[in-house]
Amino acid sequence: MMEIFGLGRNFLPEEGFAEKDFHCGFMNTNKSQNLLKYQKHTLEDYYKDVKRKIGSKKHFMPAIKWMIRLNLLKRSEPYKRHKFFRKKAGAFTISENKLIRRILAANFNRIELLEKKIEKLEKLTANSFEGEEEISNVNQIQSV
Repeated sequence: MMEIFGLGRNFLPEEGFAEKDFHCGFMNTNKSQNLLKYQKHTLEDYYKDVKRKIGSKKHFMPAIKWMIRLNLLKRSEPYKRHKFFRKKAGAFTISENKLIRRILAANFNRIELLEKKIEKLEKLTANSFEGEEEISNVNQIQSV
């Protein structure tokens, strides 16, 4: 499809795609098709229809290709994981990185939530220290 849209075959890096646990929109509709006879087009028909609708717009795609790529990668969970592990585990050797990535891959969302909770805790701590300073100032004024 990327090629049909004029974006090229290698438009997105491999890290932008899930290798498992993804839904590709496929549904087994054999029973309903046999009963209702509603499917009248093949996948090739769909591709031809998309090509027809894209038409000359395809030639303008290279100008905005970078924006489309950036937007798609921002939405890609596998790519976010890849960037996270590359940044967090970047100081280790290659074999250590592979081990760390394998161990953390299943817990990525938990790690992200934990980091957010830590940030909130740090903010609360900073706010409580400010509150303690104000209370001690009030106590000093009252004792005078």
